[in-house]
Amino acid sequence: MTLIEDHTAILATHKASPFYKNFDVEIDLWEDNIAKMNETLDLLISATSKWQYLESIFCGQPDIIRMLGEENAKF
Repeated sequence: MTLIEDHTAILATHKASPFYKNFDVEIDLWEDNIAKMNETLDLLISATSKWQYLESIFCGQPDIIRMLGEENAKF
């Protein structure tokens, strides 16, 4: 994540450059791509966190495993 933030800062610096007009399409494209990657990683981290929470409930509690039966096997 730090690397993405670093590249975002570098692109912001390039946008402030007087030569930005020469590379505006490329810089804007990279900026959009980095923003999409950042959003995807944020979603992945959120999903992983929720999965770990649910895994401890479904796989760590014997009484819940018995109550859920087949649904627990699917999880």
